[in-house]
Amino acid sequence: MLTDGERFAFETRRHHALASTGNAYDAAQCDEAIKTGDTLIVFAERVVAIAMAWPFAVTPRPASRLRTRRRYRPPSGICP
Repeated sequence: MLTDGERFAFETRRHHALASTGNAYDAAQCDEAIKTGDTLIVFAERVVAIAMAWPFAVTPRPASRLRTRRRYRPPSGICP
């Protein structure tokens, strides 16, 4: 008998629209509805990003909060 992993050739990814890159960064860190690999879309700043431990932008325009940092320090007070 086939397992679910053998029957389905792809994983479902969700798209999340957010108001700013700052909100996208915070949501990727704290919102349990956003999973690794989901797409984060910020229409106001014309940015598309991928949710990861440190989300990264895939659009040519630089995103202020969505860059990989060499020394990550979590901002205080964003996660409950």
